[in-house]
Amino acid sequence: CGAIPKEVAASEFFGYKNPYTNVTLGDDESIVMAELAAEVSLFNFHNGHGREAFANKMQMQKANTKFSEFLYNKYRTTEALEKVWTSVYDKYETETVEDKNISLKDCFKNPLVSNGLKNDVAEFFVSVLDKYYKEMKTVMPEGVMVTLTSNVPNENTLSDVYANSKTDFVTRSFYN
Repeated sequence: CGAIPKEVAASEFFGYKNPYTNVTLGDDESIVMAELAAEVSLFNFHNGHGREAFANKMQMQKANTKFSEFLYNKYRTTEALEKVWTSVYDKYETETVEDKNISLKDCFKNPLVSNGLKNDVAEFFVSVLDKYYKEMKTVMPEGVMVTLTSNVPNENTLSDVYANSKTDFVTRSFYN
């Protein structure tokens, strides 16, 4: 089963007519906010939740492919990458920029990996979130504000805060 296209999801959700009021959700003035996804953030992966941050193996593989392409576009060679990724724990010896086979590591809390790796993972995630925000702005009905889902304010992840700061509004939850 494939993912539902954003355009269909937006039109189906906001076009749903309440059978009691006969008003669509998109036109109902009593609805101030609707959260379509809760606590589903790329930064869950970045903060040490690993593969559990992705819904399935296919999503993880797609993220790895996009991350490898991101690294290739940024560095072009493994030699250039290794000038920034300075820890032996940053990648496996068989992973190369040229082969585009470098996988994401849940690295943010790992003291053994380099800041270069952490920064590249954060920059990659911000670029993905920026793209998502821009796509959602084009498919949402006029007047609907878009934000990014996040649940890591307790982690003080500056890249998450940066990505969210460019959206229409920021949601935050605090859990003890």
